[in-house]
Amino acid sequence: MDPETGKRIKVLLVVLLIGGAIVGYLRLRSDREEAAEQMVAERRKAEEDVVAVLKAAKDRQADTHLARGERVRVEVVQVPARFQAPLPATAEDFRRWDDRFPPRSLVEAKLCAGDEDMWTRFLAMAHALARPQIGSSADPPSAEALGRLVSYCSRQEICPRARSALSASEHPGLRRALHHALAYCTAPEDRAVFAAACAQAGEEADSACPRAGGREASPVSPDRPDPARDTGADDLGRKLQKVGLLPAGPLPEGVSGAVSVRQALEAAGRVHSFDTETGQFPNEHDGLLAALAALAGPPLSAAAFEEVPPPDPEGGGRPYVLRGYLGGKRYTVSAEDLGDWYDVDAVLVLLEAMLRDQGSSVRLVPLPTGDQTASILAAEGAALERARAEGLIQLGEADEGRSRGKAFEDEVLRKIQSGELRLEGGSE
Repeated sequence: MDPETGKRIKVLLVVLLIGGAIVGYLRLRSDREEAAEQMVAERRKAEEDVVAVLKAAKDRQADTHLARGERVRVEVVQVPARFQAPLPATAEDFRRWDDRFPPRSLVEAKLCAGDEDMWTRFLAMAHALARPQIGSSADPPSAEALGRLVSYCSRQEICPRARSALSASEHPGLRRALHHALAYCTAPEDRAVFAAACAQAGEEADSACPRAGGREASPVSPDRPDPARDTGADDLGRKLQKVGLLPAGPLPEGVSGAVSVRQALEAAGRVHSFDTETGQFPNEHDGLLAALAALAGPPLSAAAFEEVPPPDPEGGGRPYVLRGYLGGKRYTVSAEDLGDWYDVDAVLVLLEAMLRDQGSSVRLVPLPTGDQTASILAAEGAALERARAEGLIQLGEADEGRSRGKAFEDEVLRKIQSGELRLEGGSE
């Protein structure tokens, strides 16, 4: 090989080496760029996942008490015959009120909600009990015993039923019970019937009747807002209508005097408030279930409920069994035995399962109360989202009332035991 050829070969080798280096560099750069792009894509995907998780958490917060399917057992079972049975027609049956009849707490809740069928059965029972009962050793139920089924209700749905029955009944005990049921009704026609009954009753008038020389008792419950207060609540009511928590049209009676969202919703019959401490055994979750079902409206308002309490009133770790019947199905959930406190979470879990299984978009959610009571709002899920986005409502926790009540009880007990608080009313 001549020198010139050797030089050319060397030059070609150098060019090849440089070219190879360049190609390698470009490949490395390409790999790095691809890796960088992949890292960016993965980071973007991770960010999207985080956003999705946060959105899911927000959705869960907006609907805190989604029915947990593993807690609720659903079976194809028809409602037991006792739920359609007439109410007791004899003094003995009224006193016993056994499993042949609908649960008493369920009857109270259905009457409070203005359920037509239950009112028909209630009036039939009242008139049957008013008739002379030959051969009966039991005294007829007192007006107070009869009245307990309808007297402790603040829902306005009871008012038309009670007004109609009071106008038609001659039964003294039933009239006193219905008169008391009308005490906190606010519609003018209800107030007129209540006032007429006050005048007719004379000395035996209901305690809510106006007294001679005294100021007329207010028809508005202490738990309800005073309609005479001018707080600009019409604007609040319109905001609630805008997001869908109240229906369009004229504002429901009582909303105009509301000073808070919860008061407005209570006045409109969209919130049910109750003490989470029952003071009794069993706790009668079935009555609470029926009251909240009436609040939610169809299809839940057609449901029937029952409670199977644990066998030992003193505890022992056995749970309550709560059942709901609707549409040919039975829904069952266990509820904790919390002493004389409702298991509100179990109640909401059962109702949510029934609502979702029936294809309803209505949701039942707790609102914060700051004490041992609970306030449950019934509304369309979309309306709840809009209300939360507008800052009109905040959601609470199902167990908040019991937790606050127990904490207060524990603190009082601690102070008594330590001597800081004396039972005589004094403290050190």
